[in-house]
Parts: sequence; C-alpha cells; structure tokens
Amino acid sequence: MPTWKSEYEMVIPAGKFRFITGRHAQFTQSGTSNNKMLLDLVPTNYVWINKRVATKMGIKFGDKIEIASKIGKTTIKAYPTEKIGPDTLFFVHGFGVYSKALTLAHNNGGNDAAIIEDGIEPMHGSTCLHDTIVDIRKV
Repeated sequence: MPTWKSEYEMVIPAGKFRFITGRHAQFTQSGTSNNKMLLDLVPTNYVWINKRVATKMGIKFGDKIEIASKIGKTTIKAYPTEKIGPDTLFFVHGFGVYSKALTLAHNNGGNDAAIIEDGIEPMHGSTCLHDTIVDIRKV
C-alpha cells in the first residue's frame, strides 16, 4: 500500500479556490445536457460557493461569476450555500458546451472542461480532476 506524503497535500493560496466537479443524477456527459426532457428537471448548472464567502464578496444567488484558472475561464451563475467549504467551488459537469450542434446545451451554464488543468496523481497515476486552483469575480 502506498504511503501518503505531506507534499501531496494541496495548498490553496489566500483569495483563491480549489475547483471540484461532479455529476448530477440526470446527466452523464455533455450530450445529455442537450436533452429537452432532462433540462426540464435541471435547466442549468450553478457554482456552489460558501455562503459566508459569497456575502463578503457581494455575491448573491443567480449572480454571474467568472471562474478562471491557468488554462481558461467560464461564466456561471452563483449558488451561495453552506454545503461547501470556504476555499472550494463546485459545479456539475456537462453544461456550457461549446458545440453549436448541441443547440440547447451550447453556452448553457459553466463548462468545467474550460478550466480543469491537466495533472497526474502521484500515488497511482490517475488524472487529477480536483487539483485546479481558480480565481473568481462577479461579472
């Protein structure tokens, strides 16, 4: 069994956030976010931001937020909540796609692929999906 090393721990600089992504029960990949029946259940994705942090930054529910990493940026509506820690942001994968052929999904919500940095986990060599540090600003 590999041994955890303290150098594997991510340091989140002050004023920045760790971005994490995940799935919603109704959606699997970006193609399912173009399904009209599924969009009736979940019409778009929102970025979860800690409610206390959002209040300090003047961010309210539904405000547009730009999230930027070293590789790109995306725009998404805010969902202030106590369901997430103060140094972390989360939103559901599969929205905000760039393909105009996906007419209902095109630019609908935030696109996690636009901001996730490439990285390899040192213990077992898998892709890192939760190691992206981001800045945010209200737009």
